[in-house]
Amino acid sequence: AHASSAPSRLPHVCAQCGKRFTHTHSLTRHIHNHAKQLYRCVVCKASFTSAEQLAQHLNSHLVKYKRLQQ
Repeated sequence: AHASSAPSRLPHVCAQCGKRFTHTHSLTRHIHNHAKQLYRCVVCKASFTSAEQLAQHLNSHLVKYKRLQQ
């Protein structure tokens, strides 16, 4: 019975990722964060708000790959 009561305490659900929130304003803030994440890594699906952040992140994948090749 305890687990079934959890969704009623978190009635606001993000349609994009399924995360649940107690308050409407928390869901709204969360949805805005989804909108800000414009740059997505094709390797691991991490997302970033700028091309520069994504480039740095992709470089970390490249460094790991080069280590594996040695």
